[in-house]
Amino acid sequence: MAETATGGLGSPQPGPKGAPELIIGLALGNKLGLHSVLASGLVPIYRFLQRVGVTVSKAGRRIDKVRVSRAGHTFHERWAARRALQLVFPKDDLFAIVVEGLSPDESLKLGKEAEDIADLVLFYGSGDTFKTCTAQQILQFKYKEAAEPVTSSYLKKTIKKFSATLRAFQASVTQEEVAQKLSFGFVTNAEFSDELWDAISCAKSGGAPATNSAQTQLQYLKTWCQEENIEAGDIFPLIKFRASTSDLPSQNRSLRRTVSDWSADSAGQAAKRLFALVELVREKAQIEGQGKNSIRREDVLDALECDEDQLFPADTRFVDVGDVVERSVLQDLRDSVLTSNLPVFLHADGSVEKRSLSRALRQI
Repeated sequence: MAETATGGLGSPQPGPKGAPELIIGLALGNKLGLHSVLASGLVPIYRFLQRVGVTVSKAGRRIDKVRVSRAGHTFHERWAARRALQLVFPKDDLFAIVVEGLSPDESLKLGKEAEDIADLVLFYGSGDTFKTCTAQQILQFKYKEAAEPVTSSYLKKTIKKFSATLRAFQASVTQEEVAQKLSFGFVTNAEFSDELWDAISCAKSGGAPATNSAQTQLQYLKTWCQEENIEAGDIFPLIKFRASTSDLPSQNRSLRRTVSDWSADSAGQAAKRLFALVELVREKAQIEGQGKNSIRREDVLDALECDEDQLFPADTRFVDVGDVVERSVLQDLRDSVLTSNLPVFLHADGSVEKRSLSRALRQI
């Protein structure tokens, strides 16, 4: 899930020349240090950082690729946890979410690509299989710590696997069912370049890009689809791209705020519920979740250790008080208010029914 700036020392990277200057630079680096190597001009800066497994943040900080990878997994978990909370009070008929892979109840044979690309699957309606649901969305997450907007190469693996998954669905169900139920989603914190957005828009609509750069990126997108025997015009209308989404700290704050708002008890209880919810998602994504990676409403409530009516916001309920005994003083008070030349200020101690008195005055 995490995007890094390197494939490791042994993997080939694009660059203006071969590897000799890198080897010389690394040898010098052992004696002179990183700054001296870069200053020597023997190794281009961007290439040296890629080779030694370092990515650079927006603030110019060097970040180890392992940390970026861990942040990517956490980004996925927090996003899934927030979606899991929506199972309790669904606004869009959400029935279940499946973490890391396809539903354990799915009978369709969709292949390895579908299994690999499904970081999260959302099921709507009343079932967690393609046959029993009313809609299904397959999501992939990608986290990147970098300053520059990304281009089409950032989407290559995703587009190819989405296309392979669509091909598998088309071989198993009718085209009408695919159009009615299936969709894909790509969620990333990275920023898309304007040319990439233009290329995506044209892939969806069939239009012509505004620039040569966008045209080049569109051609790449089409080629990756065709390599999986799928036309771009068939797959791209099914994909919703969400770029520049909240970063990891923002996801954490939002999740904590939601759980805290739902908890009527102490802050300690909210923290306990937050930990249990995150652990639920993490367990479903790990070894213990193999074959049972589906999360439903009851699983979330069980993790929160409560029933729905114990969570805020509470339902608005007014008790039926039956027949109201009319008090003559209300009419006298109303007449005084209406005939007064000055504003009337109602003042009394707490809990003596000032609101009830005001409501009663309006009803006379």
